[in-house]
Amino acid sequence: RKYVHSLGDPEFLQQLGDKAEESYWICAFCINQHGCICGSFGHEPPQGTQEHLNWDAARRDTVTKEIYPLCNCRQQKHFND
Repeated sequence: RKYVHSLGDPEFLQQLGDKAEESYWICAFCINQHGCICGSFGHEPPQGTQEHLNWDAARRDTVTKEIYPLCNCRQQKHFND
């Protein structure tokens, strides 16, 4: 509690009440998801396999069944291959 009070604004801490005593997990890492997904649907599995059916379903709009458009931006891509 001393640490919280030494860093916090007294009025704000009063508004927080008991919440000022709780611990929170904050993840400070950010991932540019656009750079991971915008240029590809990944490697196409062999046709006629369940993997291909799953891959094909994941690249389509669930309502219209149209294939999602791929982005042609110049963002550097980072894939897991």
